[in-house]
Amino acid sequence: MTAAYPLPQVVEPPTCCGDEREGSACHTDALEGATVDTADALFKGFADPTRIRILNVLAAGELCVCDIVELLDVAQPAVSRHLAYLRRTGLVRATRDGKFAHYQLAPARDAVHQSLMACVVSCFRGIPSLDGERAAALRRVAERRTTPC
Repeated sequence: MTAAYPLPQVVEPPTCCGDEREGSACHTDALEGATVDTADALFKGFADPTRIRILNVLAAGELCVCDIVELLDVAQPAVSRHLAYLRRTGLVRATRDGKFAHYQLAPARDAVHQSLMACVVSCFRGIPSLDGERAAALRRVAERRTTPC
């Protein structure tokens, strides 16, 4: 059974003037900054199975490093190393709350980034291990609303 995953805000199209023509003023701004180098950096973020798994669980919402470690059953130093890489590529962002670091998918910077974030939400469905991790992450995100780290 495939769970219905909510789309994170990062893949929502930008609010604009309603002019859907490519190159219109509001759409030009959304595409600004997309280069081969930025696309390359984003794709490198997807070039590791652990990073794919991390992106997959973060599609459920904001998670603490300790949650990611538990959900993926990966050692904390490895998770932290991959999260640092994902931060450098701009795929995730971090906030600190005391000694805890919380991560979430980063808002899309350009059209390529937006497409890749949409893929995180939809393309990983149907892979049983990723589906199970995402379902567990959705439960953890809901738990964290009432019981933070």
